[in-house]
Amino acid sequence: MVPPMVLPITVVAPTYNSMSMMQRHVSAMREWAPHVERVVVVDSHSEDGTWDYLKSNLAGDNIGFLQHPPGLYESWNFGVSQSRSPFTYFSTVGDTISLDGLTALYETAVSLDCDVVISPPRMKTDDGEPAEHSWPIHRIIDQYDIRTPLRLTTESATYFATRYLPSSILGSSASNLYRTDCLKEWPFPSEFGHIGDVAWGALYATHVSFGIYPETVAEFVHHKQTRQWDKQAYVRMCLELFELASDQIRALHQTGFTEARVTGGETESVSPLQEWIRVGNRRRELDRGLSELRGKRLHWILNPQAWRLRHKRNQALSAEEPLLRQLDNSVRRSIADASGRLAL
Repeated sequence: MVPPMVLPITVVAPTYNSMSMMQRHVSAMREWAPHVERVVVVDSHSEDGTWDYLKSNLAGDNIGFLQHPPGLYESWNFGVSQSRSPFTYFSTVGDTISLDGLTALYETAVSLDCDVVISPPRMKTDDGEPAEHSWPIHRIIDQYDIRTPLRLTTESATYFATRYLPSSILGSSASNLYRTDCLKEWPFPSEFGHIGDVAWGALYATHVSFGIYPETVAEFVHHKQTRQWDKQAYVRMCLELFELASDQIRALHQTGFTEARVTGGETESVSPLQEWIRVGNRRRELDRGLSELRGKRLHWILNPQAWRLRHKRNQALSAEEPLLRQLDNSVRRSIADASGRLAL
């Protein structure tokens, strides 16, 4: 693959007290920095030398240095607002991509006319060793045997964005490429803490065209978690995100994305995706109730209410299974059709 002289991409490089990883990251950036339209460094007033190091070691007429108050996705959105290029790439500190990889994502976005191109990163630990961790994008590629770049249907993208919540269909944005106008119209939400990208997929999968580039072109560093896990907060977050996705799917359903079903002699518009959402919402509400009971002083196994909730939750799980199989089969056919068309 011979990359063009300049890719029509603005790279947004958000930083905040990242000095420990900066030397390696800047070294990787130098490979592709001369070959993109612009690099916008957005530093959140670092206090560890990050800002000075970048200004001293990252040079070029196409490189700009800006500062913005702390806030992960607020900084991302600010960087996007500075872009005049058709496409935007996020160079998050520690996560690297090659020039060939960036070119491949760009060529896929153009050839398939996608708003977002997702690729599976190579997962690394803080020490540079392979990480035993995978994301939905890895599982999607394996489960559906995706071997060539393809564009997902709206149904498939919406299903994936919802099916794996609270994990993100996007994986690592440092492995993806975005259409700039798309991000300006639908910026990353900032009210979801460190999972704004997950919420973005749940909110906008029905509006955005997703492409998959199945080859690994970037590395992601899976940092050790320092936050204590709050199970009840996790369950609440899952339910909130699923409800967000449900609202989008219902809106899509109302615009005509339906299948006809005859019930009681009358024709009713029903989407298998919408039916799964209805059942999934019920199951998640029951999960939340169980989680709250398990947090009480009386052990849940001695609580008759917990047993009733558990029974209803298991019934909801059983109702989900055939719907998931139906959706999986539909998505598999869609992907096979798309792969077949590309092979012709």
